[in-house]
Amino acid sequence: MSPYETIAQKYIDLPQGASFGDYVDWFFRYGFVYSTPEYFVMGKNCRRLAPPNEIVDCEHVFDPQDSDCWYVFAMAGNVSKAFSSMPFPLPYIAFERIIDNKRELRLYKTEDLQRLAEILTN
Repeated sequence: MSPYETIAQKYIDLPQGASFGDYVDWFFRYGFVYSTPEYFVMGKNCRRLAPPNEIVDCEHVFDPQDSDCWYVFAMAGNVSKAFSSMPFPLPYIAFERIIDNKRELRLYKTEDLQRLAEILTN
């Protein structure tokens, strides 16, 4: 299964507020979407100190000039290679984890997450 298909299947298994296709369309217009045979990633720029509900809200758009963080909405495949697809460098990356059916927003320095991803994929 390709990384794209892996994420698409997650949205079938765990339905969200919108369909996977709707999210992809939104991120094509207001964020970024990259799909290769090795990885799939989509997200948007944000401010790391913004209220968490604004960061994770797909309809909340941040001004790129005021942003210091990438919010990664979905990612699958070789994570270490996906870092090369970020539209421009930002010092932080945020993403949500679902633990015990509860969503938790995580925030890391980009360089720390890159280093960890490289260790885990080598």
